[in-house]
Parts: sequence; C-alpha cells; structure tokens
Amino acid sequence: MYTSFTLYSEPKRILFLDIDGVVNTLMIYSEPDRSKRMHIKDGFYFDLCHPSDKRVSNEFAVRWLNKLCIEFNLDIVITSTWLIGNSLKKVETCLRNSGLDESINIIGGISKNQMHSRGVQIEQWLKENDLNPDEHLLIILDDDSDMLGFSRDFTQYLIQCDTYLGFTFREYVKACEFLENKLNSLYKSVLYHNINEEDDIND
Repeated sequence: MYTSFTLYSEPKRILFLDIDGVVNTLMIYSEPDRSKRMHIKDGFYFDLCHPSDKRVSNEFAVRWLNKLCIEFNLDIVITSTWLIGNSLKKVETCLRNSGLDESINIIGGISKNQMHSRGVQIEQWLKENDLNPDEHLLIILDDDSDMLGFSRDFTQYLIQCDTYLGFTFREYVKACEFLENKLNSLYKSVLYHNINEEDDIND
C-alpha cells in the first residue's frame, strides 16, 4: 500500500534585526546632503538617525541586508529600542525609506526591555509564535552580545556587528556561511526523521 509522506518540511526563515549599530551607525561626509539632518564639526558632516528622521543612516548596511534576505528568503523581526514609543510600522518606514527592499517581509517586532536580555526577548517571541528554534532557520544581527535566554543561549545564532561600522561585507559573509550550514543541518535532520517515519509505516 502506498503511503505519502513529506520529504522535508520547509522551515521558517527569520532574521532578528537590531537597528542601532547594525543599520544605523555614525556616518561621515565631506559634503552636506540637504535632504538629511546632519551635524557639522571641523568641516565634516555627520549623520546618525533617530526614528523621527524617518530613515536610518547606514544605507550601505541596508544594501547588504537586502542581499542577505533576498538570497536566503528571510523575513525580519525587528529587535530594537527604536520600538520604544514608536510603532512597528513607523520603524519599518524608516528602513523602507533607506532602501529596504519591498519584497522583504517584516513580520514582527521586539522592543528592548532593560529587565531582560535580548536572548530572553527572542526566546519569548519564539514561544509566543509557537516556533521551536531547532526546527527553523534563525539568525540574529546585533551589535550587543546579551543573547542568553532562560533555557537556551542564542549566541549561536548571533552575527555580531561592530557598533561603529554596522553590517558590512565581513558580517554578510559570516551570515551566509552560518545560514548555509544551518540549512544543510536542518534538511538532513528532517530527511532522516522522514526516512525513519517511512520505515515505521512499512514495518
């Protein structure tokens, strides 16, 4: 008797994105951009954004983020203090205005709670959304390393950015290597499970 089974279950693909120190960093220019609020000192122009600016400062980082998300079909969950006193839609607008591709979905947000680490907050978000970290493709872009949850250390998912440089080609390469290895591991695990399941059915 023929019994159908799924060869593999497609995992959710989620990128937890911090704003400051990842896509919002101190930028320096020799000429002013009249469309942006900049600070001038010693003949140079400096740019670092606040949600009220309706954008982020590091558009180069946003381009690398676009490339990563499109290549790996990642959805974004924003994990940032920018969500304190601001709606998810407002923060999304800041990213879109800075070049975040319209094809990339923003599916949620986590604001920084000083009582808990970022790891605890991510752990709680996953629990609320009934997602087992072992069964899905997760990656964290953050300049902080406070990734210890109540029952799991999320440091293993972290690509830590330099606070002053943000998400650069270096972190992009690290993220690609991590995601490729994680995907291979996930598919092997699910395939092994399904093969064993088929054997059980045939016995």
